[in-house]
Amino acid sequence: MGTYYETYIAPMVKNLLKGSQTKKFTVVRHYNAVAITDDDVRAAQEAYPGMYVCHQHFNGSKMIETFEPFVNVIKNIYEIFESDKTPEEFIDQFPVYPLHRSIFVNMVSNPLYKREEEIILDEIGYEKQQILRAMKAALTMLSEKHPMLFMLDHMNMAPRSAILLLLDLLEAGHENIFVYGAFNELHSQPPYMVETWERFLEKLEDYNCIVDGTEEEIEVEEEHTHFHFESSHIEEYLVKLHNMYYLLDYEQAQYYLSIIYHKIEVEKLSVAEDSVFKFYILYALISIYSDMPKALLLCDNLHFLPDKDKSAGKKFWYFYILGQVQMYSGNLNAAKECADTCMKIAKETLDEYHEFLAKLLEVMTRMSGWHNIFFCVSDIDVSPVFMEQAKKYGYKNHLAYTYIFAYDNDAGLLGGDKKFEDSLIHFNKGIEIAEKLENENLLLIAYRKNIMLSSLYGLYEVTNHYYYKSMEIVGEQDSVRLADIYNGLGYNCCACEQYEEANRYYNKAILIYYRLNMINYVGETLYNMAVNCLLADENETAFEYLQSCVKIINILHLNDLRVCNISKVFGLLALCSHRLARSYDTRIYLDNALQFLGHILDRSVEEKIQGGKLDASYTACDDDLFLYYYVSALVEMDKDKLEEARMYMERARIYEGRSTGFQFFSVVMYEITMAELLRKLGRKEEALEELEKGIRYAKQCGVLEKQHMLEAARQGIVYNREHKKAALLSDVTLQEIQAATKQAGTIKDYAALKKRLEFISSWQKMIDISGKSFSELVKNSLNTFMLNFSIDAMIYIRYKEGRPQICFDTKQAALSDEDIEKITKYFLVHRSGFVTSKLKKNYMEYNRILSLFGVMQICSMVCIPYYINENLNSVFILYIFMKDNWNAPRTKFMLDESDMDFFNLVLLQLQNSIEKLENEEQIKNINSRLEKSAITDYLTGLYNRDGFYQRIKDWIQNQITRDITFLYIDLDNFKYYNDTFGHAVGDRILKEVAEILRQISKDRGFATRYGGDEFLISFQFVAKESTLALGRSILRMIKEKKGFADIISEMLKKDIVIPKEKELSCSIGIADVKGIVDDDHISETISKADEVLYRIKHSTKGDVKYAE
Repeated sequence: MGTYYETYIAPMVKNLLKGSQTKKFTVVRHYNAVAITDDDVRAAQEAYPGMYVCHQHFNGSKMIETFEPFVNVIKNIYEIFESDKTPEEFIDQFPVYPLHRSIFVNMVSNPLYKREEEIILDEIGYEKQQILRAMKAALTMLSEKHPMLFMLDHMNMAPRSAILLLLDLLEAGHENIFVYGAFNELHSQPPYMVETWERFLEKLEDYNCIVDGTEEEIEVEEEHTHFHFESSHIEEYLVKLHNMYYLLDYEQAQYYLSIIYHKIEVEKLSVAEDSVFKFYILYALISIYSDMPKALLLCDNLHFLPDKDKSAGKKFWYFYILGQVQMYSGNLNAAKECADTCMKIAKETLDEYHEFLAKLLEVMTRMSGWHNIFFCVSDIDVSPVFMEQAKKYGYKNHLAYTYIFAYDNDAGLLGGDKKFEDSLIHFNKGIEIAEKLENENLLLIAYRKNIMLSSLYGLYEVTNHYYYKSMEIVGEQDSVRLADIYNGLGYNCCACEQYEEANRYYNKAILIYYRLNMINYVGETLYNMAVNCLLADENETAFEYLQSCVKIINILHLNDLRVCNISKVFGLLALCSHRLARSYDTRIYLDNALQFLGHILDRSVEEKIQGGKLDASYTACDDDLFLYYYVSALVEMDKDKLEEARMYMERARIYEGRSTGFQFFSVVMYEITMAELLRKLGRKEEALEELEKGIRYAKQCGVLEKQHMLEAARQGIVYNREHKKAALLSDVTLQEIQAATKQAGTIKDYAALKKRLEFISSWQKMIDISGKSFSELVKNSLNTFMLNFSIDAMIYIRYKEGRPQICFDTKQAALSDEDIEKITKYFLVHRSGFVTSKLKKNYMEYNRILSLFGVMQICSMVCIPYYINENLNSVFILYIFMKDNWNAPRTKFMLDESDMDFFNLVLLQLQNSIEKLENEEQIKNINSRLEKSAITDYLTGLYNRDGFYQRIKDWIQNQITRDITFLYIDLDNFKYYNDTFGHAVGDRILKEVAEILRQISKDRGFATRYGGDEFLISFQFVAKESTLALGRSILRMIKEKKGFADIISEMLKKDIVIPKEKELSCSIGIADVKGIVDDDHISETISKADEVLYRIKHSTKGDVKYAE
């Protein structure tokens, strides 16, 4: 036992175990001066024999497992003390969430965890809580039999999951769990760990659990704080990462995966292809639930893996994962195509289970993966076979979701009868499964479905019924869900004219969100409060709340407020402005609303109302369109343009009738205004009819104040409302909200910056020019760029010698030459890029460019030009389209200056890579030409002597052949041509002959100009008769040219006659060799052919003979 243990550790452990402190934690903070050794642990075990002592030294250079060391503690206790039980019996004594039972059973029986059914995206937060709760319960219950002392060294290297569990244990203060730990203040944590570690330290400080270590120096082994990847351990890493995936430890998994990805993709570390495929599959799966753009990029990586080892199973999983990515990204058509491909693969080569998975993907796609939806517009037909297969393969949770969302979407089932729940047959089946699974999250989602459905149709009693059922589940524990319920109850009170009560609920909700720094939810509540204020005629306050909503949207770069589109916020601001007699603001906000609605107003009536019918839910624009047309009518009435106002009111009526969930706000207001307009038009009876409609509606809904308003309008008097208490913020001020919004915006911008820096690493690999052509470089890099930043469309125009070329165009925009000329002229004049979006006041300033792509269809656009030596070199245009559904989980829709600055940086890097690639290609071309000129005869383009020997060496070295036949060719009468017609004609004759020889030799050999008028054809060995036949073909082809008289006449511009005996011909000597050894062997064979040629030249000429 060491002196250090006796002096320092033993007293602290004794005080921890025997002392009176309520929190059983002692953590030593030190500076490279403390280490808990194995000897220290053995000494503690001897001192406290009834205690289960666990020692863990966290090493940041190794891959640390989720909940390390606590999983091993549970497993060890099972093996040492309770091995008489089966793993299932052992786990069943703890309150484990049913969907996690197989995972916990594997914890004590199998190194590779398994799960019966995959997780659903919207369940992640809930399931993480359940896993943490089960781990805490298991340790607590086991500690009652086996008190535990954890001796944890280098705690700041522990995984996040372990720190979260320690936080829970610290807060609970269990009697039989003791923690003695140490951490080195000089060591930093991985980025994903920082916030959790700091929170843990803060709690330890609050409970006085931290002590400072001694200044006495002891020998401490140097620690590595960053993970060190070793390719030989890849399979071990994959098992650990697989387990992190099933324990939903995505943050830690992403940390390790990003390092391994860099090693494989950037550093090109050699890893087995099968392991690389499994790695990408796992990385993509984890990224679906934590980083969707990364998941898209990884699917792209999977797609470009070598095909040689892609079995049917691998292809299936590629398309299955890509389908999930597309589904959760809102690209439902692409997801459906992936599901169809999976089904085809499964039916052709796999089994029924894979067919079920393919069908599951298709079913989920039809309901958007149950992600960010409140309900389906109509029932979805799902085959009974699928339902049975879901039961067979244990997909109970998915089955429950299907029952709840695919069916009972008719609000009529909720109305009238107090026993309406009995009519919800499929819904109740889903609820029954959810209850058996103890899935409270799904119960709340199911209740929310009926809350939204009933509230849309004014069934507020039903709405409250499900809110109260939700509150029974939530209690006071889940403050976020409780705030959601307060918001819902407030909305119902608002619809029922209980404005003060609504305000009370809203204030409760906003305080919770504010304290949790959930500023986007604060914005939603302010929107609800603004609606409440408008109904209570507190217009000035409503205006302030709505302006705060716009600031929150801008600063946090939001796409919407979840419960409403941006266009609806602008529509309400326009209404407020009109009520406050601010005509200029009214016009501005109407224009803002139009920016976001133009893509819908551009559609034909048939598209809007029939084939392309918009959902009557919060993801559609019916409310927004009503407000736009209604306020536009008010503006025209102010100008006494009554017919124009009537036209707008008629259009508003269409959307007021469709938007049943907003009628509590719109109907009475509309009827009163319409009656006023009709009176001005002299149509008093019609005006009274409109008011009667409103009165009937108000009586049906039981809203007395609205009845009084309508009665007053009928009598032509003003009805005054007084609801000051409906407008008060009681616990938080707007100034405090604005300050919190700025802080949240800064935090979000910092997170975005970190993500961009992470992207840079992948981007550097994408724009590496090694082994890439121009088109590959541009296509692959820009597709990756678009996926990562959720860009819908992109065009890359490049200028070569002043002429524009479209090098990349994802949407195949129908740009005419005139359009491209407009783009060119714009950037030649302005010489700088721009960014704009529907939220910006300067949107229409860029109409000259926007109009080329459909100004109403573009949500935001970035244009970036690049210049070289003051000349326009290229233009990148990227844009995001308007959406009917703003809830897709993409990064952002509204691009801004920070986006443009970053895009400018990365696209400039691409530009540099392109320039570098082209420079390298130019150098390659120059070198190629130089190399070719060294081995090529400049006149004929055939090989010269150097080229001849190089080709023969290539044949030998590449083991093409060592058996060669040579045809030695000498032209007859060539001197006559040079002497008679000049050397220019002689050169032309040589070129013509060379072309004949090239054609003869191209299939099995090559031709060489061996010197002057001598040529050599080299064939991979050809039989004697065949070679002689080829030689005769050469003689015939030259003879058919009749001395090339036509060519010479054309050159000399006059008719010429060549005597028969002077016509060009040739003599050919042939020799062959088998098993060429060296250059001497070649020369010897050619000499044999030359000897035969010599004999022909001095006898008959114009013949071909073989060397004997």
